[in-house]
Amino acid sequence: MKRNHLEIAWMNNLRALATLSVIVLHVAFPILYNYGTIKVNDWQIGNFFDSLVRFCVPIFLMLTGALLLSKPIEIESFFKKRFLRILLPFLFWSSIYVVYSLALKYNIETDLSLLECVKFVYLQFKDGASYHLWYVYMIIGIYLFLPILNKWILNSSEKEIRCFIVFWFFVMFLKHPYLSRFIPNIDLTYFSGFIGYPVLGYYLAYKFNSQKTVKLSILLFIVGFGFTMIATVLKTMQQGVFYQAFYDYLSPNVIIEAIGVFLFFKSYSFQKTKLQLVVNTVSKHSYGIYLSHVLMLSFLDSLDLNYSITNPIIAIPLISILCIIMSLIVTFLINKIPYGHLISG
Repeated sequence: MKRNHLEIAWMNNLRALATLSVIVLHVAFPILYNYGTIKVNDWQIGNFFDSLVRFCVPIFLMLTGALLLSKPIEIESFFKKRFLRILLPFLFWSSIYVVYSLALKYNIETDLSLLECVKFVYLQFKDGASYHLWYVYMIIGIYLFLPILNKWILNSSEKEIRCFIVFWFFVMFLKHPYLSRFIPNIDLTYFSGFIGYPVLGYYLAYKFNSQKTVKLSILLFIVGFGFTMIATVLKTMQQGVFYQAFYDYLSPNVIIEAIGVFLFFKSYSFQKTKLQLVVNTVSKHSYGIYLSHVLMLSFLDSLDLNYSITNPIIAIPLISILCIIMSLIVTFLINKIPYGHLISG
């Protein structure tokens, strides 16, 4: 299936938005754990921003499905090109985070033995050298299964694909903490997990058509975002501590929010501006930005540049933009050194 210029454009725009959104999420998220110790208004602003961008990880996965499931996957070529493109930058940046973490640990515990250092490094690579790298561990598993999923997608009817998505959404609904305790002990894992997002992305990109898609997408986004924000506030106030179950990327409200954003970018015709060059550049280097941005946030935080520098409604977007610029510059520079493109992301 050959993709035209317009199709690539909306996907680039969506990828760039998801890249910025994940940074906004990580800038805002520390506020939420300070519930009860910071001003209520500041906490509400943090919840607003975090709820607003919860679609970021689902969008990355939906784009993966839209881009990779629409044409036959040749296994050998797929693993040589696509898989290595994910794996090599991941190993490079994981090593950076391991060294950074080890340096911090050494500053605290100056009498570390060689065995303790080796054990520390092993555990870092085993569990993830930084909190955001969980995504890469997850996407590696998705990539390993994509060739099998691709065969099913290309040989299935639209009705069969839609049936899988409905079952998947229903299972995710039933898995919510409020409902899971009432469900019979039936193994529903085959219709659960992040694997549903690539299928959903493929279906929405190529099989879903509606004359009112823009209005529908806005409605879905408002419902998903509004429910996430309000439900989190109510449950947090009830328990007296931050309640984050509604933030889960597989919760129905986040799925609905992500569908709304995906359909809006697919259906809405954006005017070409000079900003498009920046958007395309961010999209091209999105993986490297994702891998490096937590290190940039840590550096900014060491300079006391975080959500607390001013009112969070200003500080969160400001720090997010500063972080994405720094991450883009670092990724771009690494990409320019010999063989840097293999590890930059």
